[in-house]
Amino acid sequence: METLQRVLDFLESLFPASLALPDDRFGLQVRACRNVKRVAVDLELTPNLVAWATVEKIDLLYLHHPPIWTPLHSLSQEDPYFGMLYTLYHHGISVFAHHTNLDSAPHGLAEQWIKILALEGQWKPILPRTAQKFKVVTFLPSTHLEEVSQAIFSTGAGTIGNYKGCSFSVPGTGTFIPQEGARPFLGTVGKPEQVSEIRLEVEVRADLLQTTVEKILATHPYEEPVVDVYPLFETPGSRTGLGRIVQLLQPLEKEHLQHRVEKAFAETANLYSGNSSSSYQVIALCPGSGKSLLERVIKEQVDIFITGELSHHEIQQLLLAGIDYLPISHGKGERRAMQEICIFLREKAQEEGLNVEFLEGKP
Repeated sequence: METLQRVLDFLESLFPASLALPDDRFGLQVRACRNVKRVAVDLELTPNLVAWATVEKIDLLYLHHPPIWTPLHSLSQEDPYFGMLYTLYHHGISVFAHHTNLDSAPHGLAEQWIKILALEGQWKPILPRTAQKFKVVTFLPSTHLEEVSQAIFSTGAGTIGNYKGCSFSVPGTGTFIPQEGARPFLGTVGKPEQVSEIRLEVEVRADLLQTTVEKILATHPYEEPVVDVYPLFETPGSRTGLGRIVQLLQPLEKEHLQHRVEKAFAETANLYSGNSSSSYQVIALCPGSGKSLLERVIKEQVDIFITGELSHHEIQQLLLAGIDYLPISHGKGERRAMQEICIFLREKAQEEGLNVEFLEGKP
């Protein structure tokens, strides 16, 4: 069993909130427990899922579709959504949702489709997105370097790719003159001082910035700590963003891809053909709705776009551009990806030594 906060931190480390689109409704939507042993992973909240979760003594529901999207102006058990949330809270079951950040992040839904369809090759996002990052710098005596560093790392700051606890430090000399009323950690009021200090700097995501600065101020020994914050340029070639474009190592016959889709998603693959070739080399895919990515897909001149919820006119745009379209229903496609997310979370939890069981939900 783990604390709820540790489990939330674990999920955030994999799918950072900073990758969500503006005005998204991700995060902890029902806080009903302090500790977590069993987590159910599913697409969205349904009466069947609620009933199953209460019987199976689930502590936390991890969902892709946030159940609370519009502001609540009243509470009534006659409202089916509130009724489900009330039942969950009554049974001590919390609800945490990752939405567009789960779409954008590495190992998110789109990459699970690449795995499900066994597509081998190089990939990139259809619409790249990089989390805004900052460099946070402070200056402190060497005696407190370890304490302040660990406080910073406890927020998740100092994480670069698959590496945690990343920082840089260099010695230098600080100067100051404590004024009347000051209570200096080092030095004497009214006397110019030169002290040996360490410059400590770490890379911090935007969503962790406030917490990181608060941790520095709470553990720093100085009466007036200096904390500098610098915005960083976004790195070209981002691996985060909506959808994925896969450049296959070898061409894939059309009928072979259709067969893989039908087997993976258990539905008939109704291909709309605008591409005269008999095989594919470049495949674009986006779980859920790919409407917002249509222009980018056409610009990239892919061979086929696999997604859901395109209208007749949007499909015609693809076909006229010489791009095939293969629809996968929104719910079925994302739910299948969430099954793979559950497996991924089990593996990562084991690596992290997280004493939590991840289960597929029962919608």
